[in-house]
Amino acid sequence: MICERQGETLKPGVHSGKIAYSNQKYVIAKIKYLISVNPKHKNSQLNERVALVEGLNTLPVFEGEDPDLFAEQLTQELYQFTDCYRANKKPPKEVVVDRVISFSPEDDVTPELALEIVKEAVAKVMKPLDDRFGLFAVHTDQQHTHVHFLISTVSADGKIFNPRDDDKIWNKQMDRLESKYQLTQVASRSKAVKKKPSNKALQKKKRTGELTQIEKHQQVIDLAIEQAGCDFLRFLSLLAAAKMQLIANMKKVDSPVEGMSLLMADEMFAGGALGTQYRWGNLKKKLGFDDQNPEHLKALFALMMSYEEQSKLECSISSGDSPVSVQDHYDDVQTLFDYKPEEFTDLPKPKKWSAKSVLYKAFTHEYIAGDIVYFWRPRKNEAFREVQDQNNHHRIITKNGLNKTVCKAMVERAKELNWESIIVSGSDRFKELIVVEAMKKGIKVFDENGNDLIKLYKQTAIIAKSY
Repeated sequence: MICERQGETLKPGVHSGKIAYSNQKYVIAKIKYLISVNPKHKNSQLNERVALVEGLNTLPVFEGEDPDLFAEQLTQELYQFTDCYRANKKPPKEVVVDRVISFSPEDDVTPELALEIVKEAVAKVMKPLDDRFGLFAVHTDQQHTHVHFLISTVSADGKIFNPRDDDKIWNKQMDRLESKYQLTQVASRSKAVKKKPSNKALQKKKRTGELTQIEKHQQVIDLAIEQAGCDFLRFLSLLAAAKMQLIANMKKVDSPVEGMSLLMADEMFAGGALGTQYRWGNLKKKLGFDDQNPEHLKALFALMMSYEEQSKLECSISSGDSPVSVQDHYDDVQTLFDYKPEEFTDLPKPKKWSAKSVLYKAFTHEYIAGDIVYFWRPRKNEAFREVQDQNNHHRIITKNGLNKTVCKAMVERAKELNWESIIVSGSDRFKELIVVEAMKKGIKVFDENGNDLIKLYKQTAIIAKSY
């Protein structure tokens, strides 16, 4: 079943699903279209097109009745009904809901059954039918039976039917009725099965020849599903090989999965962001996931705990500059930590950032107890901070070391402080993110043991390319 908008055209190919109160001529024309045996051929036989017509709080059209006269009379009744129940209130913006519900050609439904199902849908969405004025028309002039309906937006209590997104409400009823009457089910309604990239992303793809971010994510999941063959644990390992990870929302190892996110390239996103087929409810059916299988639950819980541990790990960068000249390889990195300034000085104030700066776009800052604390805009959650440690060393620290934007901002701040080299500590992924951003800024990066991380990163990249 498909419930489509009719009514006035908003733009090419897009209809409002309603008819404006001010457009009485359109209402008359639509009623005439619904009840005419054949709008193009007045002499066509009855039942050639219109199989059944039923009025709501009005008399139906009688056989042989003039469609023009009936349309005008019914429109007059509709406006009298609307004005009566709105009383002295402002009339509605739209006078009727104008939609059509179509059945699959494979569904063996009589006109009577089709009308019954559609009336049930309207009653659920727009509440008691007895409180509204309307018209139903069952058409059988195409391969699929379809039912047009015009239902007053105003009900007998004077209220106007005008929900924010009624497409979702109608589609919910389509799902329910398909199941109840065992009709052909439509896999996806309001959204595409696969979400399409934005126009901006497609333009970039055209310039660079690379897949968009959405397409990359979709491709990773599609390939993993295909190769896993309904083996859930294998699916997880294939995702891990592609550096993607499922992050479940679970309270404990044997508790049900209350939600699911995906993590790739340090971007956390819901499966639904890639399209309806990637929502967890749809995805798990293809993966062979069994919520009663302890191995499946343990695997998901372990991934969740690993992510939480990594995300809460304190990560930091500090200046590698000191009175001792910084070489490509340090003989004794410990001397950098032992260096103390002659006296304690306040942390350097951030400069006035440009509009293009990630520090400006994503963060705001405050001085708190001697530290410079950076908060997310517009929320007040802490992202990272600058501190002087017990040895009076200037450090930038965070517990959001897996966030790409935070890492970018930390390196940007290091550049602003004129740090020509930095020492980084924390998780391996944090170090990798810092290296990527530092290379763009021309900053050298070393770990606590004096290893040149940029050199190691480039070597790893060469090895990965060779496979």
